[in-house]
Amino acid sequence: MHSILSPSSAHIWKHCAAYPTMSRKYPEEESEEAKEGTAAHWVAWEIFFGRYVKVDDVAPNGIVVTQEMIDGGELLVGTLLSYAPHGARNIEQRVTVFEDLNCFGTPDAWAYVEEINTLIVPDYKFGHRFVEEFENDQCVLYVKSIIDMLDVDDQTLNVIIVIVQPR
Repeated sequence: MHSILSPSSAHIWKHCAAYPTMSRKYPEEESEEAKEGTAAHWVAWEIFFGRYVKVDDVAPNGIVVTQEMIDGGELLVGTLLSYAPHGARNIEQRVTVFEDLNCFGTPDAWAYVEEINTLIVPDYKFGHRFVEEFENDQCVLYVKSIIDMLDVDDQTLNVIIVIVQPR
């Protein structure tokens, strides 16, 4: 099931009240770029969990693995580990943003480092378009949902949002 108000489309629905209705009536087909991004995420998490991936392997969605995907996956994993070298790191864990609005999503990863009261939320963008981390609606919603889940004091919490863009 897909969220009616997904964080990844927040930049659209926060300005367009008709978006939820239109997206249900006219669902988008997954583009080749999106399929490539899905495969790149798979590569990254295979690397994170210590499973060997090589060029020309085939991701579960049928996309052939490239060296660029492997390099990007290593960059994402290295970034996550540099910010949260120890402790709990959460990978592809579904979070609820607004339950009554059917708004949920899946951050690529996040980690809460209690010793320094810091939440780290890296988001992996394998595409060619620049994605800004400042005022990033998708990541802000992920942060909101994680804070709610952790039940931490959001007034003293440090938050680091990192957009990992290998291209």
